[in-house]
Amino acid sequence: MRRIFYLFLLIFATMACRTHRPIGSASGAKEALDSTDILLNLGQTRFLKPLGIHVTFAHVLEDSRCPKGMHCIWAGVAAVEVSVMGIYTRPQTLRLATTALPAKGYETMQRFNEYMLRMNALEPYPHSSSDTTRQPPYQLRISIIKQ
Repeated sequence: MRRIFYLFLLIFATMACRTHRPIGSASGAKEALDSTDILLNLGQTRFLKPLGIHVTFAHVLEDSRCPKGMHCIWAGVAAVEVSVMGIYTRPQTLRLATTALPAKGYETMQRFNEYMLRMNALEPYPHSSSDTTRQPPYQLRISIIKQ
């Protein structure tokens, strides 16, 4: 009986020590231990209440990525401007890119207050077809990581 009690106590203590945050939410943000992943449409602003920040996908600066199905000498780069503002801070414009190019001011990660913002993807990825009239609007996937 004593063994069962200690086993139960060990299981309960292990479960109580685990940090848990929701993996999904109605707002479209995914949270992990100290990271929040969000998807933004071009021009969209999202207020992340638990973090106390507004994030806006402002502009696509460059999209020179090698189209699918093509063989390119250089993979290219996708770069965007993101505006970030805290509840008590002024807005800051960050340039995020798929490849760091310091000469252009592009970084894959940028700091805002106690967070690091990382560009995960810019969609849609370019195609080799010449028909660009039906290209869906840009969507940006970023991670916000607590430092």
